[in-house]
Amino acid sequence: MLTQIHKDAIKALATRDKIVLLQTLSTGAGRPPSVKAANAQAIMSIMASLNIPYQHMGKPHETDVPKAAEIVAAAIGRVVEITLEPVNLMAPTVSEADRLIQEFKDNSATPENIINGVDVRLDNAQKPHQSDSNPIGTRVASKNNSSRFNDDCDLAWHQRTTMRYMAEWGAAQEVEKNKKAWHGQLGGVSYKLWPGEIAFEGFVLLAKGKRYVSYHCYPIKDTGLSLAG
Repeated sequence: MLTQIHKDAIKALATRDKIVLLQTLSTGAGRPPSVKAANAQAIMSIMASLNIPYQHMGKPHETDVPKAAEIVAAAIGRVVEITLEPVNLMAPTVSEADRLIQEFKDNSATPENIINGVDVRLDNAQKPHQSDSNPIGTRVASKNNSSRFNDDCDLAWHQRTTMRYMAEWGAAQEVEKNKKAWHGQLGGVSYKLWPGEIAFEGFVLLAKGKRYVSYHCYPIKDTGLSLAG
């Protein structure tokens, strides 16, 4: 059984290596069995790297491995599905491009919005950064008012402002087919469509000749964008 020390170690590693894990794991709901099995192997590798036992009587531990996956999923803010059942690798599988596009859609909190050929959407992690009157997303987390947008910053506002910035950013990135380029939280972004600065975290995916941008954001320096005033 995982001890609290084990759980803390898994959480710390996942938090530290979030960007790497987002590229390694296939996140999102509805993954095929082969992908779930690959995710399980990745989780067990994490446990092994921390010297945490992941097998019982020669088989993956039916309780500890799923629990470790839950901890990793919470730390990186994504759904991580696994299976410990034998997988028929001869079963039909979806293409990598289709899988990545579906993953993008599964984590989207807003509908399709095409700006200059880029499909740009807020992700489910946006909710903690919205006011209670303008919920966007599903992730549950507690944030202070200085990093939450005020009541004026609803979906229509984001479509006019932050989505336009991220579409412009996504169109300018060099990214390989079926790969992602990341927009990290390295500081605030000043832009012509808002006062002060906004922090962004997200990516642009290039799949089937089209660019897909997924992100969440929050105010860090402003002249009235946050609930803190």
